Amino acid sequence: MTARSRQQFPTSTSWRAKDSLLDNDSTTSKRRRLSSALRAMRADAGISTVALAERLGWSQSKVSKIENGRTRPSTEDVTAWCHAFKVKPAAARQLVDLAAQAYVEARGWRTSRQARYRKLNERASRVAMYMSQVVPGLFQTAEYTRRVFALYGIPERDQAAAVAARVDRQSVLYDDSKQFDAIITEAALRWQPGPRRVLLAQLDRILSVMTLDNVRVGVVPHGTEALTLPTNAFTLREFPDAEPLVTIETHTGEIAITDPDGIVTYTEVWARHEREAVHGNQAVAFIRTLMTELTNGGPVDHAREHRAS
Repeated sequence: MTARSRQQFPTSTSWRAKDSLLDNDSTTSKRRRLSSALRAMRADAGISTVALAERLGWSQSKVSKIENGRTRPSTEDVTAWCHAFKVKPAAARQLVDLAAQAYVEARGWRTSRQARYRKLNERASRVAMYMSQVVPGLFQTAEYTRRVFALYGIPERDQAAAVAARVDRQSVLYDDSKQFDAIITEAALRWQPGPRRVLLAQLDRILSVMTLDNVRVGVVPHGTEALTLPTNAFTLREFPDAEPLVTIETHTGEIAITDPDGIVTYTEVWARHEREAVHGNQAVAFIRTLMTELTNGGPVDHAREHRAS
């Protein structure tokens, strides 16, 4: 370790705790605000991620992941980061408190996100969903939702509120002034978060939703020639009074995309997935075939049955 790396780095000249990065913004998670503040602190001091990692005894990838919001830093991590830049105690406490709040947010984000998504859907004129692994939340039955949240690790005591919030926001589907488009892969339709009866009820729910005039569902069967990479699920919302928004849910939070280039990219990706899908009567027939497999004990999930044997 170099002599410089043993010393504290110069204090950032432009970073302040009152910076807007720490302002309370309901559209930006505490974790993202924290990562932005830490990144600004390092950048303002003119220190590389490699040098900071060496000083803290971390890997460079850990520093980068914290700054990019991909890793939630612990309160101890934030304390060490602030110490490296000689941040004043009061400002450091604000950041440590923000780290603690981000931990609480990471535990309860599912319920809070349901309220946020409900507001977004109420404002939107169109909601376009691409789902590669699970059924869209707007279409989920309560039991399917409960099992999804359980698999996410949400404590049982918090599941009822999270499920109720998700089911409650589904009422927006019956507002015929809005358009809801969904592209669902066969893998998502076949994924089983519980017994076959749960999936059977879920597929029946999708068929029911598809009878609504303002809902259009496409299914991408296995074996379909790909027109784009199925990298991740996402939702594209269009608004009559604002620019479009793309949201991507992760295990610990959300990625929001608002920049024009990003919106164009996801709009194009959506269009390619839509061309991959079958719609209308073909989609209905496909889902009914899956339901027949479930009812007759067909090969919906060989892996699950193999593990049970």
